Amino acid sequence: LFHIQIPLAEAKPPAKRERRSPPPCPGKSILVADDEPGVLEFMRKVLAEDGQKVVTANSGREALEKLETGRYDLVIADLHMDAVTGRCIRKALLTRPDPPRFLLVTGDVLGLAPDCPDSQEEAVLAKPFSPLVLRRAVRDILRASPSSG
Repeated sequence: LFHIQIPLAEAKPPAKRERRSPPPCPGKSILVADDEPGVLEFMRKVLAEDGQKVVTANSGREALEKLETGRYDLVIADLHMDAVTGRCIRKALLTRPDPPRFLLVTGDVLGLAPDCPDSQEEAVLAKPFSPLVLRRAVRDILRASPSSG
């Protein structure tokens, strides 16, 4: 028989988890449009937990309808939805005198090719993303807004 003695490694305290940063401006009105119900609910829940007023749309067409009747500080839209894509929504917003901030989300980063003249100016979040990444993106966009505060 052999006896092997292995020294125990010194126990280290568990790594501290990154604390959730406070919401950028609680109470902001955010329209979220995505045709994937799970993604839509995920974004709604994360933003609502941060104190944002979240309105959801299951399609680009529904998002445009809600934009006609509501005022939003930020619009988050999926790139690929029905006939009304995230870029169509952004284009419609740019015709307004005081457009809300805009965040494009997509699982198709190849669909962001620079053949679209506006693609360089878009804030884009690639799916999948974590709650922390979503919070940071929203915080950064709202802080950059001249109307935030």
